[in-house]
Amino acid sequence: MPGFAQLKGPAKAYVISVVLAGAAAVAFSTVRLYQNPLAPQWIVIAALTLLTGSFSVKVASINARISVSEAFVFLAVLLFGAAAGTITVLLEALTVLFWMSPAGRPPHRLLFNLAAPTIAIWLSAPSSSSSQVSSRTRYVRHLLSALFLPLGGFTNPVFSVKRVWLVAVKSSA
Repeated sequence: MPGFAQLKGPAKAYVISVVLAGAAAVAFSTVRLYQNPLAPQWIVIAALTLLTGSFSVKVASINARISVSEAFVFLAVLLFGAAAGTITVLLEALTVLFWMSPAGRPPHRLLFNLAAPTIAIWLSAPSSSSSQVSSRTRYVRHLLSALFLPLGGFTNPVFSVKRVWLVAVKSSA
């Protein structure tokens, strides 16, 4: 695994761009949540994200890990908006990275692996909240049927394509 110094110019620029964009998404979300505190129910979703993030499955064919915790990330976005989803996916990524072996994993790759999912959620979530889902579903008591259309719009390939594209471009660089 090459260190950051061994990466070529475009690859370095790409890694730096993704890490900075991820940091910006987390900073923006943190400020947003400070201005508009979350309902206490988010703590339950965050706890479930942390718990289920501990049980990831390795996908050998693409050298990646998948966790059911993303379902709770989607739920956080649908119920509480993009900022809550961004912080929730950061918690998920931290949990998954915590359980992975750090051997041979350079710091720039760790930062990239934290930044990529936060960017994917931050960019994808507005497509679900553009139909004002987050304001209508601010409280957990809403009917599940009211979430079907927004969930379909949010979990469409947009999130997956953005997340996979970010990593695929990095892998090919």
